[in-house]
Amino acid sequence: RRLLQRPLKDLRIAILNDDIQTLAVNMYFKQPGEKFDTALLHLHLTIPSNYPVSSPEVELMTPHLHSHVIGKRVCFSLAPAFRWHFEDENSPENIFWNTSWTLSEYLKLLWQFLSKDEDAEETVVSYDLEDSEVRAAVKKTHVFICPDPRCSHRGAAHPIPTIKVDPLVEHKAREALDRRARSAFGEEG
Repeated sequence: RRLLQRPLKDLRIAILNDDIQTLAVNMYFKQPGEKFDTALLHLHLTIPSNYPVSSPEVELMTPHLHSHVIGKRVCFSLAPAFRWHFEDENSPENIFWNTSWTLSEYLKLLWQFLSKDEDAEETVVSYDLEDSEVRAAVKKTHVFICPDPRCSHRGAAHPIPTIKVDPLVEHKAREALDRRARSAFGEEG
């Protein structure tokens, strides 16, 4: 509840459809000159019933060209589904989830991890992409509409949870979504 009242910078959460154990999360990367500058990631976070003994589960709803993203899952040391990978790498115990971690710390680390791709050359999924392809993928995050019927996230034009994005990004997202809606109804424009 504290995160709802005092949100983190460039990261917002909201309870998804009155289910306190499922949260919608938006992460905005405003980092001029960085690979994912202006990306708006939308995630669903499930808090297990035995939290904080077990860590939250993350489902990345927005496609993201990061070398540690596999489908909708993030290969992250705090994610229980990938603990085996980090154990095989003989990683120190302090990188894994434990009961001293807070949800706020978890989300801050996830934001930092997803905002850059420092391991792009040597990791699980390798994207050998041109800068123009990365920029095109980032722009798609601006108009991403969440397919989950419990969620009303509509990209940078109507982000749920509400998060401040660059005004030009918001404007272009609104135009693109308006064009998409007109096209769906057979209108010209």
